[in-house]
Amino acid sequence: MVRLTSFAFASMLTFSQSPGLRSSLAILAESNDRAALQQASVEVAKSNDRRAMAKLQSLLATEEFLARVDNLNEPQERLVHISKIFQALRENPSPATGALCVALSTEPGFLAIPARLTFLLPALAAVRPMSAPAAAVFHHTSRNGYHTLNAPLLVENGSQRALAVFVEIIGDHRLDALDRVDLAHRSIVSRRTDAALLGTLRTLLDGELEPEVRNAVTESIFDDQPSRFFGRQGRQPSPPGWETVSKTARRLVTVIGQKELRRADTPAHVRKSIRDVLQRL
Repeated sequence: MVRLTSFAFASMLTFSQSPGLRSSLAILAESNDRAALQQASVEVAKSNDRRAMAKLQSLLATEEFLARVDNLNEPQERLVHISKIFQALRENPSPATGALCVALSTEPGFLAIPARLTFLLPALAAVRPMSAPAAAVFHHTSRNGYHTLNAPLLVENGSQRALAVFVEIIGDHRLDALDRVDLAHRSIVSRRTDAALLGTLRTLLDGELEPEVRNAVTESIFDDQPSRFFGRQGRQPSPPGWETVSKTARRLVTVIGQKELRRADTPAHVRKSIRDVLQRL
């Protein structure tokens, strides 16, 4: 891969940019200082400058640049700086961030270390609403071992395409049912009052789910004591209260609850949780 000289790189910058951004791009073109490369990349990520982001994307696709950013010869150091770059992208979501992540998700140079996807996917999920190309990335990666990472990210994104991929994951009978039980708990509990999610879950519960997966979805909505299924692990999702729930969400919770109460196979503890919530609503 040919490395750009600072002159060649600068000659591409024919558009108006701040001196600070021009300086960052010049550092990216030639510097071998890993900390400086990280900081320059973060500055580009913060800029939301479409063309500067395109330059960062092209660099992140090359083994030459990735080897300047991180020490690829030491397993413990392969992801030190790239993780910080994608954290900055996650904290500064924009259409340009989404385009960068979608493009890199199929770049062989970037994927030479598959663990880089664990930083790319959260950054991509932060861009709302989710685009069709981004949803395709989540669909593909979920079918290739990243479903446990993706499910909570998709619910957090909350847009229509993201929730559609979440439904695919929870309803995928090729995945272990107990894994999907855990994913339902971890993904839904903290967002249980979100109307868009509740509408999606209503559709999901109308489908063919294993009893344990169905119960996991239902109790994630209605159970106020998630420690029952999270145990005593240090950090666990916290369910929001029902006091300020919207009228749409209230209606959806009522419809879901009443339907699950009519099912003969709904366990007693889930029935109790449903009745408690419906009484409060």
